[in-house]
Amino acid sequence: MSADARLEELMQHLRTELDLSRATLRLDVDVPGREAFPMTHEALAPGVDSVAGKVVAADGHPTVERIVRDRAWLVVDDCAGLARADSDFDRPVFWSMLEDYGGLAAYIAAPLFEGDRLVAILSLHQLGSPRAWTAGERETVAQALETINELRARYALEARDEDGS
Repeated sequence: MSADARLEELMQHLRTELDLSRATLRLDVDVPGREAFPMTHEALAPGVDSVAGKVVAADGHPTVERIVRDRAWLVVDDCAGLARADSDFDRPVFWSMLEDYGGLAAYIAAPLFEGDRLVAILSLHQLGSPRAWTAGERETVAQALETINELRARYALEARDEDGS
């Protein structure tokens, strides 16, 4: 099975196993002609809209700034509560993301680094109402990140081969 197919299967597994609205994966694939840090995989619950093409720029976005600065996951049980409690998040760009992402109420943004370089972001979305992320759910995410790390070099190689690079 290709790395692409395994990653797609992993996103679907996370979406159903954790009862998510949406699971997305952005990979820095370093393929000529491809956008920087594209969303490569997405799994959606029935009736949930895709966020493909909705780019969250690293510059000026509090989620990306926080995970890069802290080199750690950002686990948000209540998006609106976070924005009210943390001035870094009480900005128009964050409130717009919540709306653009279909009423994002809770999320996990789990980065993967190679040295100092951010190479992947796994995002898990809960729409509608806040959610308390459990220790078991966090362990499932940690295992998924290990799998992503194992597959990402092969995925990039397959993507370059597919593009004829």
